[in-house]
Amino acid sequence: MVSAKVHTPVVLMPKRNKIILGIDIGGTKVELCRFNSSFQCLKSQRLSTKQVSSQGSLNPALVGQAARLHMSGVQRVGVAIKGVVGNGKLKSSSLFSEGKAVNVSKTLGKILGVPISLVNDVEAMALAEQRFGAGRMASSFVLVNLGTGIRAVYVQEGRCLVGTQGTAGEISHLFPVFSRKQAPVGSLVRIIAPILVQVSAFYDPKVIVLQGGVGRAMRRVLPQLISEYRRLLPRRAVPSRVTVSKLEHAGSLGAALVAPGRSLDGFLAQC
Repeated sequence: MVSAKVHTPVVLMPKRNKIILGIDIGGTKVELCRFNSSFQCLKSQRLSTKQVSSQGSLNPALVGQAARLHMSGVQRVGVAIKGVVGNGKLKSSSLFSEGKAVNVSKTLGKILGVPISLVNDVEAMALAEQRFGAGRMASSFVLVNLGTGIRAVYVQEGRCLVGTQGTAGEISHLFPVFSRKQAPVGSLVRIIAPILVQVSAFYDPKVIVLQGGVGRAMRRVLPQLISEYRRLLPRRAVPSRVTVSKLEHAGSLGAALVAPGRSLDGFLAQC
C-alpha cells in the first residue's frame, strides 16, 4: 500500500506594515504623528510646548513620555526640532534656557527603545515639501516658515542649502516681530510682502512656499498678499509663484522621512 503524501498548503502572511513615528518640536507646539510605510498619517496628537517643558526649558523626558503612547508597532522615530542641528546632533536651540542644547536623541532613544534621528524643523518641512508638496515639480523653491521665528530654506535641484553652520536663512532679526494674535491677518500682508520681495532678491526661486502658523493663516488673503508682493517687486524682476503649503504635518513628515535607515545626505548641502 502506497501512502499518499499530504501537502500542507503554504499560507503567506501579509507583511506587517512598518510604522514610523514623526515628532515635530517647535516653539509653541509639539506634534506626534504615526505614519505608515507610504508616509500617510494614521494618527496625530498636538501638545503645547509648555506641556513638555520645565523651568523654562524643553524637557526631552516629557516628550518621550508623550511619545510612548504612540509607540505600538513603531520601529523607527524621526524628530524635527527648532534649533541648529549638525551631524544628527542638536548644537543650540532657543527651546533651552540660554540656548544650551542637550542630547535629545539619546534621551528619547533610552525612553522609547528604538533608534532616533534628528533634523532641524524647517529643513524637515522643506524635505516634506520637496517629496510631497509644492516643491515636488519645481526646479527651485524657498520654504518660508513664519511662526515663532522666520526662516527661509532654499532648495535647488533637490538640494537644500543650509550654510556653513546650518543657519542659512535665519532672518528673524531682519524683520519686525509679528503675532497672528496681536495683528489682524489682513495687516500682516503689509509685513510679509516685503519679506517675499527679499526672498526673491536673495534666491530667485521658481516657487515660494509659506509654512508655519502665521504662514498658513495667509491662505485667506493669499490673492492680496501676491498682489502686494508683485507691486513691491522691481519692474524687471521675474516674480516667483507664491503659495501656502497644503501639507498638514510637514515637520513630522520630514522627520519621518529621515528616521533611522534613511539619510539626509544629498539633500542638505553647505553653501
